[in-house]
Amino acid sequence: YRTGDLAFTNERGEIMFAGRKDSQIKHQGYRIELGEIETAVALLPGIRRACVLYDSARKQITLFFESGGEIFPASVRQGLAQRLPKYMLPTGFHRLENLPLNANGKIDRPKLAQMYFRPPGSPALPAEPDS
Repeated sequence: YRTGDLAFTNERGEIMFAGRKDSQIKHQGYRIELGEIETAVALLPGIRRACVLYDSARKQITLFFESGGEIFPASVRQGLAQRLPKYMLPTGFHRLENLPLNANGKIDRPKLAQMYFRPPGSPALPAEPDS
């Protein structure tokens, strides 16, 4: 079946669940499609482009976005709270001048994750101006 689940067979022939192929995550006991959050962010005024990733080490939904002007995380969160349930609200916010793009012109999600997600206890990254 093409369910989006990733699995493998162990040495005893049992099927072991390894994750999902799509952008669905499990957070606070809920299944969340990160694309739904991105759709809600796109409806907010002033947001040009957005990407939502899950930081599994910190168990945190993180929003990366480009905006035409200064937009504070509190106002983004407030706008999203009118459109999404509380468990889907991002807790990490990064306003970037430009989101990294891959060769196809799409947001480079692996590069964003590599740049911003570090294991707990590792050296801190420089803070964004309004993150």
